[in-house]
Amino acid sequence: MGERQHEDPDLVTASHHDMMSSVLGFKEEAVSSIVYSYKHGFSGFAAMLTESQADQIAELPEVISVNPSRSVPLHTTRSWDYLGLGYEQPQPTRLLRRGNFGDGIIIGVVDSGKRIWSESRSFDDHGYGPVPSRWKGKCEVGQNFTVNHCNRKIIGARWYARGV
Repeated sequence: MGERQHEDPDLVTASHHDMMSSVLGFKEEAVSSIVYSYKHGFSGFAAMLTESQADQIAELPEVISVNPSRSVPLHTTRSWDYLGLGYEQPQPTRLLRRGNFGDGIIIGVVDSGKRIWSESRSFDDHGYGPVPSRWKGKCEVGQNFTVNHCNRKIIGARWYARGV
């Protein structure tokens, strides 16, 4: 939906419920159809809807876009290789050197749809410095995942499986 209209996260969520109620007719049905309510960085929600309900929501003036859920293949777990930066070459690229090899960079969202396996080379934290002090996330416990699975590379993890 875009920019938040309220600073209070509870009011943002209430606005999502009101919007869904206008389409579904009942607040209880609206509340139960919303899978996730995004209320901090922007305003939006994920909901279980029929195609016609999604079309109705898309027509509301405050709605920027409606996108169906979809799965996409994983492209890479090695960003520097994907970007052609040659991290493991004998001579790292100038861009990597100038960017201090990504030191202090926090990637905000990585969603593979698969379990994070901290023992994988992709998630090895060897050579990483401390977690940046500006990090405000958390390492959430999930199925077969403990806080011990987080390290200096996997500095946070969240479990989002509602609606699956």
